[in-house]
Amino acid sequence: MPYIFTNGCKKIRLETICLALAGLLCACGGGQGEREPSSIAAGYAEADITPPIGYPLGGFGAPGGLRLATGVHDPILTQVAVFENDTGQAFVIVTNDSAGYFYDFGDWGPGLADLRRSIADALRGEVQIEAEHVLVAASHTHSGPDLVGFWQEVHQGPPLQYLNQVIDQTTEAALEAASDLEPVELYWGHAELPGYSKRDGPCSDLVDNSVEVLEARGAGGSLVTLVNYANHPTTLKEDNTELTADFVWGLRQAMQKDTGAPAMFLQGYIAAVHHPADLPAGEGFEKAENLGSALADAALQAPRTAAESFTIEHAWTVVSCEIQGAYPLFAYHDLGLMKRYVFEEDDSFYVENMAVSWHRLGPAEFAVMPGEPTPEMGLSLKEKMSSPARFVIGLGDDSIGYLLDAEAIAKDESGQLEGYELEMGPGRPGGPAVLEAMDSLGWYAE
Repeated sequence: MPYIFTNGCKKIRLETICLALAGLLCACGGGQGEREPSSIAAGYAEADITPPIGYPLGGFGAPGGLRLATGVHDPILTQVAVFENDTGQAFVIVTNDSAGYFYDFGDWGPGLADLRRSIADALRGEVQIEAEHVLVAASHTHSGPDLVGFWQEVHQGPPLQYLNQVIDQTTEAALEAASDLEPVELYWGHAELPGYSKRDGPCSDLVDNSVEVLEARGAGGSLVTLVNYANHPTTLKEDNTELTADFVWGLRQAMQKDTGAPAMFLQGYIAAVHHPADLPAGEGFEKAENLGSALADAALQAPRTAAESFTIEHAWTVVSCEIQGAYPLFAYHDLGLMKRYVFEEDDSFYVENMAVSWHRLGPAEFAVMPGEPTPEMGLSLKEKMSSPARFVIGLGDDSIGYLLDAEAIAKDESGQLEGYELEMGPGRPGGPAVLEAMDSLGWYAE
């Protein structure tokens, strides 16, 4: 594979599977772009991947913190939606209730890349799909299982039995969804949910309050609704040790009650984005339920527009970037944690194969980043989209920490981003590296 050297990043490796011809992306799927699709089918399935009591929780505390689960408030889910249009183009969307999920564990065990391959291999008898046509997004609940190995016992990583369980059960759910495809109509919607998000520090006043919605409706009504929103699921604080999806649980139960169908939460770009301490009312699980219900209300009230396009397209690449953040370096060198594959070169350490991708599903576009980018990055990418439904997905296909653009760092007079976010991820090279990788995909005009 060719490597392209970039400013602020060691190298980008381009996988030239999608080709840009005359400025237009090819339709990557089974249909070869021979004709415009006129219909689409979808299927949905889910699996309970709740780990055993005593499993380490992710999201709070220092590396090796070992915050262990003592109970289960609501099931930890992996959810799968499969879409296929009548030209054979397909897209698989997976969400799971975890703090994050590493793309590649190296010699430690199977990672997210293995999960995508497992799904693609299993589904080839049902739909024409490649591993890169599978999006796996973590909700980033801070009361879910640690799937990155940052909060495990020192010198350990995520238990191999659980990593394999997640792959097996998610693949089975994908097979179930693909084997039960039904004709659907797609409806998109957009709403604003102001007052429920704030920036830390304050590092900036800029937040993305948008709620993006894509609903698949079959003959029997709603089949599944995708909801994209940017906010940390941290209503349950560090003293909570019950497994829960946090406010995503509240969203799902409110949507299920109203539509009779499941909802899948897709996390937005959340660098230094949390909810105000006094919003919504309540504490603990009541607060999680209230925030989830507020998000569900916004999604349900968003005016729906029927899709006129059923095209599915994909473009992707991977990026390798230097790690400068103090926390991951400390965890890697001193604690033997963070089993994510890295390599050393010229006395520096690099994380390899961070996945960056763009997808189109009918009236919706998805810009997918492998960590927690800034709202500035998300809003900038939305401006470049031509589709009416504009999804920006963080913690997609990897969980490499905070990804900060240079402009956001320069504007922060509080020191918040310098003091915390830059240390909890790749550091300064991370944001420019993923943005340049996104630029390389060619899905928008400069």
